[in-house]
Amino acid sequence: MSSSKYPISAALTSLNTETSEPVVEPSRKPPGKVHHLPPSIWKKMVGEAKSPLDKAVERTRDFFFREQLPDGYWWAELESNTTITSEYIMLFHFLGMVDKVRERKMARYILSKQTDDGSWTIWFGGPGDLSTTIESYFALKLAGYSADHPAMCKAREFILANGGILKARVFTKVFLALFGEFSWMGVPSMPIELMLLPNWAYFNMYEFSSWSRATIIPLSVVMSERPVRKLPPLARVQELFVRPPRPTD
Repeated sequence: MSSSKYPISAALTSLNTETSEPVVEPSRKPPGKVHHLPPSIWKKMVGEAKSPLDKAVERTRDFFFREQLPDGYWWAELESNTTITSEYIMLFHFLGMVDKVRERKMARYILSKQTDDGSWTIWFGGPGDLSTTIESYFALKLAGYSADHPAMCKAREFILANGGILKARVFTKVFLALFGEFSWMGVPSMPIELMLLPNWAYFNMYEFSSWSRATIIPLSVVMSERPVRKLPPLARVQELFVRPPRPTD
């Protein structure tokens, strides 16, 4: 085979037959001269090299340092919708441990979050939510607000226009059942005996997340006992039914 006839093959063959140059190991290379930058220039270069993520992390860190209280802990508002505040009022009425001063502050807070159509929302700027509005209305009645109060009238109109208590979520019905304002017969059953199922069973308590178990277990105890704390007539919310309730609702 002539090398001139197949120049590409000849070139490849020559590559395979060429003697490679010896590789100099890094450790045997002569050491170079090390140049040290002045500290001021080094700090400037490091600062300029920071990514937006690094800068965001530093700003967050500085924020937490600023917000830390002298005793070493942090405190801030738990931002949520008004159901948390409403349920707090319900809890202390159920326990008979009402702090009137604190309750007035919470009632004013709930009223400050009411929207123009009389409802309360789940998130800021969102649409009116039926269950949130029912719980806010109920908490305000527990706090002493009359059903004739302008804010209560607007809230009641929204609630009735959207189906009333019968269309509320299960949790809202449970809270009302605790005060005799909704029948326990209308609340889904959650047998406390579920806790007895072993962890290898297809359906067992350990298949739920930890935060779910912290809700399911006490809720199943409450549903098993079905306690009721009777309310004074002015605190009741039977006006939020679109029709007279039935035991099977």
